[in-house]
Parts: sequence; C-alpha cells; structure tokens
Amino acid sequence: MDSNELKHVITLLLENVERLQQIEPNAGTEARIWLARKALLDSEERYRGFAE
Repeated sequence: MDSNELKHVITLLLENVERLQQIEPNAGTEARIWLARKALLDSEERYRGFAE
C-alpha cells in the first residue's frame, strides 16, 4: 500500500469515527480526530510535490 492509499484509508476511518462521535460524543475521541486530521494535513504540506 502506497502513502496515497494509506491516506485514503485513514480519511475513510475518520469519516466513520466522526459519524460515531455524533451518536455518542467523547472528548478523547474528538481529540484523536483532531490529531489525525492535523497529521494528514501536515503530511500533505510536507510532501507536496515530492513524488511528482
């Protein structure tokens, strides 16, 4: 699995977790969602154009 596929899988998992978070809110889960989104955005900025 390359990094783009991995990012896609993580994005799908985040979407699922956000749906669950709406049903049963949890502060710890909300914090982990925030960290995961930040990591994805940071990786996009850090490696933009790297493989082009």
